[in-house]
Amino acid sequence: MSEKKTLSPLYSITAGTIAGISECLVFYPLDVTKTLVQLQKGTATKQSTFTVLKDVFKRGVAYKGISSPLAMEGFKRSVKFGATTEFKKFYHKLNPSFFKENSVNVNVASGITSGIIEGFIITPFELVKVRLQDPLTKFKAPKDCLNYIIKKEGYVKLFSTGLEAGALRQSVWNAAYFGSIPWLKSFIVPKSLTKEDPKYHQKMLFSNFIAGTIGGLFASTVNIPFDVVKSRVQGAITEEAKLYYRSNTFVTIFKIAKTEGIKTLFAGWTPKVMRLAPGGGLMFLMFEGMMSFFKKINGIEE
Repeated sequence: MSEKKTLSPLYSITAGTIAGISECLVFYPLDVTKTLVQLQKGTATKQSTFTVLKDVFKRGVAYKGISSPLAMEGFKRSVKFGATTEFKKFYHKLNPSFFKENSVNVNVASGITSGIIEGFIITPFELVKVRLQDPLTKFKAPKDCLNYIIKKEGYVKLFSTGLEAGALRQSVWNAAYFGSIPWLKSFIVPKSLTKEDPKYHQKMLFSNFIAGTIGGLFASTVNIPFDVVKSRVQGAITEEAKLYYRSNTFVTIFKIAKTEGIKTLFAGWTPKVMRLAPGGGLMFLMFEGMMSFFKKINGIEE
């Protein structure tokens, strides 16, 4: 029996890149809003998400710092989708009975693994982005910020500041997102749907978008404490702040909950969900659509 024909990893990397850049361009202002909300410290009255979002557009900073994440986004999403796709193959071959094709188990395991890799990739980009988005920033462009970090803090800090929290954030998000999608689709896709249905592709597109949106909502909710810590660690400029946030991620989560309340660990949830719920739907829709196209031109049946 011949081995099932599959696409080269290059195709899933390309599809992931296109999906990531599309999501970033559409939803970036909400990322700026999320970071600004998360950087509000203490127990004093804080501005609401919609107040911050309105102010972001009023001050003309809705796309401030986008060159850094845009440069990162294609690479990051190519890893998210490309590496996850390849790890799914790896884990399935490793233990076919436990890691069944497109099962929750294989999706969670591959999502965690690709998330760790993502953490190493995104850290310097995220550090520059957070420093630029800080309302008290003195930097006008990513290059200024990057040069300052290298000169004052060094190359090691550029790649290590927020690395642990960032890797945990990505791993938890990927595990929740990719792990929930096959389960969600088992409920969303009609059991009676077949490829002979004239509206098969439209129904699958709709199902992919809904599953991706719900998966994005779930993933964004469970990983946000790690996101808050990452923003705080990377936004720490003073020596006092750096000392406060130098503990490991879980100790820092406990510190924030104890001094500012558990609610603070979910700071930025609204703009994050406003971005990554529909953003998750858009990404999955774009990725699946591109992969279907690539399979079609390569003569591979889905």
